[in-house]
Amino acid sequence: MTVRVGIAGAGGISRSHISGLAATEGAEVTVVQDLDLARATETAATCGATATDSLDELLDQADAVFVCTPTAAHRPIVEQVVGRGLAVFCEKPLATDLAEAEAMGRAVAAAGVVNQVGLPLRRVAAFAVLRELMRDPDNGPLLAISMHTISRARDKVLAGWRGDSVQAGGGMLIEVGFHDVDLLQWFGGPIASATGQVTPGTHAGIEDAATVSLGFAQGGTAALTAAWNAAPVPGQSRRIHAIFDRAEYLLEYDGAHRRLVADGPGERHQEWDGDALDAAALEAGIETNPQAAFIRAVREGGPASPTVADAVEVHRVLDHVYRAAHGS
Repeated sequence: MTVRVGIAGAGGISRSHISGLAATEGAEVTVVQDLDLARATETAATCGATATDSLDELLDQADAVFVCTPTAAHRPIVEQVVGRGLAVFCEKPLATDLAEAEAMGRAVAAAGVVNQVGLPLRRVAAFAVLRELMRDPDNGPLLAISMHTISRARDKVLAGWRGDSVQAGGGMLIEVGFHDVDLLQWFGGPIASATGQVTPGTHAGIEDAATVSLGFAQGGTAALTAAWNAAPVPGQSRRIHAIFDRAEYLLEYDGAHRRLVADGPGERHQEWDGDALDAAALEAGIETNPQAAFIRAVREGGPASPTVADAVEVHRVLDHVYRAAHGS
């Protein structure tokens, strides 16, 4: 079975998904839709698809749809996609606020379709291997996780629609920190409490940094510091330190440089660099292509992961943080 894929929104992120789909067995990008037909045509030409500015035309030619538009446009598109009974892959964040995200979650749940959200860090070898290590029962109870994230080339990012809080819903926290909170709930389980502060930026309603404090339902805490700045070279760096009663793990990740150190359980000490992390992920059977994971779920009838429901939980956490930061 070949899954016909439609791309709604022909911006930069659509190219990333098209590249992942090109490496995926059983997937064919058949149509690219954008309100800017010229942009849709340019993107469609990269994968031999047809171009249209009509969402209805896209839905007529697809079995699954990737929603790659600005955040504020996600909800009506997702609701039309699932209303047709089609599988949906939606970029994160789902929406600009919690109420919109929850409405999308209800629509997807009612439709019962295969669904996935663009949270690819779960599919990155370094983070996936770290999670496998953290699941070892010999670690003992989780005590605390600290996470530091820096995203560079902020001004280039904010030159587009992400510089408009009406379109984006916020700044660093909802745009990049969304990935971090998702990783933390993936590592530590459901989040029971959340608070934090934000540092305003130069664009109205767009924060440059956030400090977040989380409590996990099963015990343990997490502290997240996330910021973006004007350093000219694009890229993101993350540092995660997870402390258990009988073990600790330290991951340093910036794409090119990847290093994971494990101490414990017991007297065990191990270190992995980038190549070793890739090999460990392969040995563990971890699928590192999020598009391939989604298409396989569509072909097999699901489920996919992470889901819209997972993303709604992230929105709930961020809503608590924003309310605490703004005193509401």
